[in-house]
Amino acid sequence: MGFAALYARYSSEEQRATSIDDQVRRCKALAAQHGYEVKEELIYSDAAVSGSAQGLDKRLDYHRLLEAWDERKFDALVVDEVSRLARDVVEIAKLQVKVARTNVRLLTADGLDSASSGWQLLFGIKGAIGSHFLEEHRHRVVRGMLGQLERKFMIATPPFGYTAERIEGKDDRTTGTSWRVNKHEAELVRRMYTMRYEGASYAQIAAFLNTQGVPLR
Repeated sequence: MGFAALYARYSSEEQRATSIDDQVRRCKALAAQHGYEVKEELIYSDAAVSGSAQGLDKRLDYHRLLEAWDERKFDALVVDEVSRLARDVVEIAKLQVKVARTNVRLLTADGLDSASSGWQLLFGIKGAIGSHFLEEHRHRVVRGMLGQLERKFMIATPPFGYTAERIEGKDDRTTGTSWRVNKHEAELVRRMYTMRYEGASYAQIAAFLNTQGVPLR
């Protein structure tokens, strides 16, 4: 029947490197089930990258997939689920138009087949669910971060001069991360301020830090 391209992705929130292998395995089986051949050069994947609009530029293999799509290098696209392609409603809409315009068959392991009648409705529903999940996840993350701040814990990487210290409490309310002063780095910070006060340039301060072996952050 032709060639199929595969695309797999897992998000930075999930942190499951094996997810790529699992998705590719399921997609290969689905492609074979429908009579498509899968070439290795038509397998695309992006690891630890969000499907949101903000993560779009970082998804290098996704853009390679779109280029191959425009060049008509495959007849079908197989993914584990629609949300692997995108969780952004605008990108999802673009993909739906692209499928319809190019007649590339879209197959997903969770039941979508663009060769079936009414696939656009199912595609839209699955896309909306994926987008809603992202918004819900973002809300939960922000809520959790604000809660940690209210409990006097820190939520960001400590700046130079401080070290992160994990505090294990008796429950979630008393467990978190705090910053403690790093005496060695704090002394260097004081030295930088003194040098600047005495007229040293930023280049001179940078040179001083290099002599102290301070790594870039």
